[in-house]
Amino acid sequence: MQSKLYSVWAGMKQRCFNQRCKIFPHYGGRGITVCDDWSAPNGFYAFEKWAMENGYREGLTIDRYPDRDGNYEPSNCRWVTRTENLRNRCMTPAWRGAIAKMLAAPRRYTPAMLAAGRRNMAKARASARKLKHSQAQIEAAKRNLPVMWAAQRAKREQKKCNKALGMLISGV
Repeated sequence: MQSKLYSVWAGMKQRCFNQRCKIFPHYGGRGITVCDDWSAPNGFYAFEKWAMENGYREGLTIDRYPDRDGNYEPSNCRWVTRTENLRNRCMTPAWRGAIAKMLAAPRRYTPAMLAAGRRNMAKARASARKLKHSQAQIEAAKRNLPVMWAAQRAKREQKKCNKALGMLISGV
């Protein structure tokens, strides 16, 4: 089983080097990399040594500080709580409310709860898009009602004419 520290190291490399990683655009896509010592094939040992010398303990996250746009390297990294790390991130409007709630009561929210919140947000956006699309279709149909009614009326008249013509031909 991998240690949590190994997962931190592997995640750091994924964010910076794997273009298929979902959050690569926010890290490697912005030019953020991992220093050569830590990104080498046996770089975990150098990373582990640095982590232990710089106050790593379970429950802390790695933070790029003082330059949050800088690389992952010993001179630009520190260990902080999740709350501190959240205060140092780029805020998007969608996240501001959720982060404010989390900072107000940080122990009540787990990463799983935040992930569920993001999924619910995505579902709400999708249903809003569908509703907007449906509303547009309803509006278009309303504009075309007179045309549809005229077409239906013409169809009924045509049926009546065909019926009357059929009765004339058959002699009934």
